[in-house]
Amino acid sequence: MTGWSDRIWDASALRGVDERGRAEIEAAGRIENLKKGAKAFSIGEPADDFFVVEDGEIEVRAVPRGEENVRVLRRVVAGEVFGEESMLRAGASRQMEAITAKGARIARVPVGIFSRAAERSGGNALLAAKKRSLERAATLDLLRTMALTRELDEKDLEAFLDASEMQTIARGTPLFRADDIATHMYFVVDGMLQLQSEDDGRAHVRAYLARGDEVGDVELEANAHHSMSAIASGVSSVIAIRADAVREVASRHPQFFEQARRTTKESAARQVRVALDAMTTQHVMKDLYRLEVARSLLVIDQDSCVRCGHCAWSCATSHDDGVARLVRRGDKVVSGEAEQASSLLLPNSCQHCENPACMIDCPTGAIGRDPRGDVFIREEICIGCGNCAKGCPWDNIQMAPRSATKKALSATVAVKCDVCKGRDEGPACVAACPVQAIARVSPIDSIEELGVIRGAARKIETRIVPRPASAWPWWAGAVAFAIAAMLLGGSAMITGAVSGALCLALTTYPVFKRVARARAIGQPKVVDPDR
Repeated sequence: MTGWSDRIWDASALRGVDERGRAEIEAAGRIENLKKGAKAFSIGEPADDFFVVEDGEIEVRAVPRGEENVRVLRRVVAGEVFGEESMLRAGASRQMEAITAKGARIARVPVGIFSRAAERSGGNALLAAKKRSLERAATLDLLRTMALTRELDEKDLEAFLDASEMQTIARGTPLFRADDIATHMYFVVDGMLQLQSEDDGRAHVRAYLARGDEVGDVELEANAHHSMSAIASGVSSVIAIRADAVREVASRHPQFFEQARRTTKESAARQVRVALDAMTTQHVMKDLYRLEVARSLLVIDQDSCVRCGHCAWSCATSHDDGVARLVRRGDKVVSGEAEQASSLLLPNSCQHCENPACMIDCPTGAIGRDPRGDVFIREEICIGCGNCAKGCPWDNIQMAPRSATKKALSATVAVKCDVCKGRDEGPACVAACPVQAIARVSPIDSIEELGVIRGAARKIETRIVPRPASAWPWWAGAVAFAIAAMLLGGSAMITGAVSGALCLALTTYPVFKRVARARAIGQPKVVDPDR
């Protein structure tokens, strides 16, 4: 059996889609046969599809806030849907994983195609009903992962679910302001919020709220106004639960608000420790949101970097157009405790965000993501409009001249880091660094402060950037050369002249290579010392 069976189309999410819509979904989606223990998706993957189980059983699992081990949230059987979190926000990443319990046959349904088919089949009413159903299921899964709610029974979770609303807050927009009356308790689903007070007309950040944190419980218990404002550091999603439902559940669980206070205090204690370590104005705490959304961040250890420029040069030479996808300028941050802090440069280079802002306004769909989450540009359908470059908050996309043989669509094309896709050695910039001062990292796995804010249970022990390559072999070689020259009867003048010539050759080596590359592509250009 290779086609889409009636069992798939009878699933509640797909029921009512017309024949044309079914054909489009079948063409864009696919049937997958998974063996026992195989994953349908993993945490961190792009959430662009949901799934219908035709046969078998799937376990939806996650690591609850504050825990270290994976927990089974629910089991999905034939005729049921999973992966509904893809409906909550465009471009979101998976916060859960799905694994086959005993083998399964599943249908992958692309969200974009499904939404268009449902809207055409039954108008906005059908699409809205389908979305509400899928979003409700996704919200219930998310509630099960929260520290405050994971011990509640199904009746309590249903009460929260009936009184919940998923809200998306734009960057810089308040979720609530100080002195507003508390009407909801909020759980942060994605993004990051700043709790801040305003003294003497200036905003002071008092705490950060990241995925899994809650806020508003203290004010609801006391029936009070908010004492601080909650501002979105970037596009953020929250589950808002009405006050009446919170108080109803709390009435059945006398320890509910006490547990909420304990959870909040634990989070605050972690943040205080991180804040005390933030000894400079360039500490990563100053722009945690950027690090929070980055999936693959390029960092340069400023204490190890010798400013040779080989990273940018190797990037340019590894692409046919000779344009570097990184600029050796950018934000400077400090991470770690004062005595062992790393001083890092974040050069302008795509960080392959979990929720790429550049994808939103692309009119042709030229920007996409592969299954690993790497963001790429399809240059053959890019029309050079520049919307992606304008949309990137960190200026990591640039417009470059299109190849002379490919100017059918536009004279310019958007270019950005593609992590040297297809290159066996990995990113050219990392491989070319002579002192190992540059690396691509996952901030959540490499920067301890971010892990602390996110409630990671395990301390990060490894360095953000590998230790710099030792210089002693070069010194040993130089000494050996000098001794050999003297033993062979060479004069000090000859030895010095040869050594000087070697130093000059090493100094001019990058220049010769860059000029040769420029001639090879027939486009001589001035070398920017910062590129």
